[in-house]
Amino acid sequence: MTAKSAREDWKKYWAELATSMEQASNVGDIRKLYQLIRRVSADTLEPWLHEVIGQVWRDEAVPDGWGSNILVAVNRKGDKARCENYHSISLIDFAAVLLRRF
Repeated sequence: MTAKSAREDWKKYWAELATSMEQASNVGDIRKLYQLIRRVSADTLEPWLHEVIGQVWRDEAVPDGWGSNILVAVNRKGDKARCENYHSISLIDFAAVLLRRF
């Protein structure tokens, strides 16, 4: 595998991931979006998310740092090289949606 083919593989992977996330969020399928995020970053995101949700339940209050967001750019449609074709989702807001739903 050359560096160029590895780069192309990663570009393809992230493009497919962004498309899947966009499709899941467009239809309101939170469970599908959750499964996608879990598959991609289960080792890093899941323990943190579990800790935050557990803290919310124990303290019956939202943590002070809840306003800090991790933004992920998701391609809408069109040319992926143009900035205006992207929108962002906040993983913190996503966590709040999960907490509200379950």
